[in-house]
Amino acid sequence: MNGFEGFVSFSAKTKLIEHYEKTLGAYHFGGHKMIIPTDASRKLVERYFKE
Repeated sequence: MNGFEGFVSFSAKTKLIEHYEKTLGAYHFGGHKMIIPTDASRKLVERYFKE
């Protein structure tokens, strides 16, 4: 990692909200708004953006 921390935010389709919570560690903030916190985001980056 480059020493950066933060959150990933996105809008989810209603049918995928529970899936994103279980598979990505995302949090639902009402409506279609979701976030993925730093630790879960880091895992995604390490998994899909290997150096």
